[in-house]
Amino acid sequence: MDTGRKRWEDCWSQGNHVQALCIGVSEYTELNTLPNAVLDAKRIAHCVDELGRNKSQIVANPMSKSELKREVQDFVRRIDRDRPPRIVLVFYAGHGMQEGDAIYLLPAKVNPKTPEELKLQGLSHDELFKSLKRVDDAIKRQTGVENVLYLVILDTCRESLEWSQVVAGYSPEIQEPLSENRPEHWLLFTSTSRRATAYDGDDGRNSPFTQALMSVECGLFNPFVPLNQALKLVCKKLGEQKPCLMPAQNIPNKLCLHPSRKQDQTEERFDICVCYREGGADSALAERLRDKLEGCNVRFGEFDKRRLRVFLKGGAAPPSANVQVASALFGSTVILLLVSRDTFADVDKLREDSQAKDWLVQLLWKYQMTLELFNAGQHKVVPLLIGRKHEKNGRNEFELFDKSDQHEKFWHLRKIASDLKENSVVKNALDGLRCSETFAKGLDDEMLTQRPGILLIIRGRSVKQSVMAFSSTDTFMPWKLKGVRDNAITKLCRELTLLLESAYEKRDTSSLENTMSGARRVLEAGC
Repeated sequence: MDTGRKRWEDCWSQGNHVQALCIGVSEYTELNTLPNAVLDAKRIAHCVDELGRNKSQIVANPMSKSELKREVQDFVRRIDRDRPPRIVLVFYAGHGMQEGDAIYLLPAKVNPKTPEELKLQGLSHDELFKSLKRVDDAIKRQTGVENVLYLVILDTCRESLEWSQVVAGYSPEIQEPLSENRPEHWLLFTSTSRRATAYDGDDGRNSPFTQALMSVECGLFNPFVPLNQALKLVCKKLGEQKPCLMPAQNIPNKLCLHPSRKQDQTEERFDICVCYREGGADSALAERLRDKLEGCNVRFGEFDKRRLRVFLKGGAAPPSANVQVASALFGSTVILLLVSRDTFADVDKLREDSQAKDWLVQLLWKYQMTLELFNAGQHKVVPLLIGRKHEKNGRNEFELFDKSDQHEKFWHLRKIASDLKENSVVKNALDGLRCSETFAKGLDDEMLTQRPGILLIIRGRSVKQSVMAFSSTDTFMPWKLKGVRDNAITKLCRELTLLLESAYEKRDTSSLENTMSGARRVLEAGC
């Protein structure tokens, strides 16, 4: 027995990061059935198991309070006192009722008519926390670990029946478990507020609350996303349902449900990351630009210089191609967006569930991530509009175009549905942003600085809002590639080199803006 007080992180022999009990009750005999409740429990258990170093236990349709209580006690007994988990999670989806300060979880074969019957037939959240306190006390006695977190998530209604005693004007959002019945470190999160209803959702799908818990926007099961932050984002996502979070004291701001993954390699730095639509007409130009840029030198100080480092696309070697792209976006000084008349020409074919491997989907998640990095003030972004290539007098040229051509011929804004949010675009963009631990912990609309007119991805930015942001000359004044091909590319490389040298010498935003303005004037005058 170890009586010394210690943190879980300091133990040489650690248990699972998360150990979860997921309870779902769908098949009620007297109350309305909830077709999605068991599915919700199974999906949450699946999310937990996918994180690694975790263990989940599923309980479906307990018939009575005694059976439900036995399942909780069985789960508690399975928790290893010698090698405890960092987080103990209990998730419940099913009918619930609020009586006074207590939230009661209802098994399948109940139909309480009075407060006394409710207490006999339902398991209160106070009784649940009391079981968790017993294991917390045992862990402290046996190993000395004092900071195991006990997280209880209840996807249930909190309505009261007509006979319920409700104090007029008194409607606290949530009730703490009694101090003598709760562990030292705990969180209680409910899907709705006192005297309100939680929605089960469409048949065969998860409830809105469970969907929000699993969403990449909220990031509960994503790396580096702090637990408190993820749950607060769920509250914002389901504003009308009014989820409630009772935060415990002394919960570290850095604690994540998903343990931080180790980086496969040191982040590589690039001068320029070229974003373009692969598999189409833009690919040949992107490769030509890369080859030309890598032959240029960038100066450091008065005497030092080296060749430019340019990232074009991810390779087959680990880490995955998407992780390579995300790391390159983070690690580049300038992000160059290639936009031709063909880049978004078929954007009207994009759907909410388009294939993640679609080249347009791949490009759009890079755009979403780039816009978020720009919002945070970390990068300079250069949209490059490319005139259509044609032959004139025996020479290859990029056609001339003026400002009036830009929106219709390059960005194709009229073709994009105003409310379209492609699932793979959002997921890949947020996964990419969360490759950086620092950025992941700041990915909250209260913590990031929002540029005027640019909605943050965490607030549900659509595809059209993202493309419109880049097409706006008020925010991004585009560079133009037009005129004789070889001359235009040479001048572009020269001006990008000047932009980089200014960034490395001064690291000053106003200096970069002046250099970009000068580069645009040279490009447009010369071409």
